[in-house]
Amino acid sequence: MYEAATVDGAGSWIKFRHITLPGISPITFFILVTSLIGALQDFTRFIIMTAGGPNYSTTTIVYYLYTTAFQYNDMGFASAIAWFVGFIIMIITLINFLASKKWVHYN
Repeated sequence: MYEAATVDGAGSWIKFRHITLPGISPITFFILVTSLIGALQDFTRFIIMTAGGPNYSTTTIVYYLYTTAFQYNDMGFASAIAWFVGFIIMIITLINFLASKKWVHYN
């Protein structure tokens, strides 16, 4: 494809934009989805570094789930939080999959 684009007179920017980017779009999409899921489940950094921080300023929803379940022993509410986190991750992933139809090219 690069040789054909060179023969047609395409420059390096045009080759990058029309050949390289569509070629790596499935990998970029996979990294986007897995990174978002990982970021929404981030727990370890916050418990090690700040343990919720001063006045709960660095508390994430997963850290809140952990404290609800294992410090306050409210397993029912913690289970509801876990379902909520799973539902939010599912919705964000679904939005990513719907939006990917415009920019991910499987050739």
